[in-house]
Amino acid sequence: MKKEAPQFLHSEITNKTIQGFYEVYNKMGVGFERGVYVNCLFLALKKLELSVDKNRELDLIFDAEKVGQMRADLVAENKVLVQIFSDKELRRFNEQKIYNQLKASELAVELILNFGLDPEFKRKDNGSVKG
Repeated sequence: MKKEAPQFLHSEITNKTIQGFYEVYNKMGVGFERGVYVNCLFLALKKLELSVDKNRELDLIFDAEKVGQMRADLVAENKVLVQIFSDKELRRFNEQKIYNQLKASELAVELILNFGLDPEFKRKDNGSVKG
């Protein structure tokens, strides 16, 4: 009997987002400001029939209390945090910073997308079951 691959939380959303990421990368290439990629990916995800918010404010929570806000580049289907970089390569500091923001938010899954010399993405799950 064939064993099925494990299903990741919100994989249908993250798969479409990664598809949109590569579409934008292949059409635009490298060298643009981060905001250009945010706008392009926003349009690409809408074409892929995802509900997407741009520059959305997310509450940051500590011990069940709101302690601040962050601005998400994109939020797909009200479930996946998408943060975009246009650095030569993804820095570990940025990766950890975004992961910590995810843990403090109401969302459970994030994608970090870098439009660098080589396209790269990281998928993170904060380990809780938030939906």
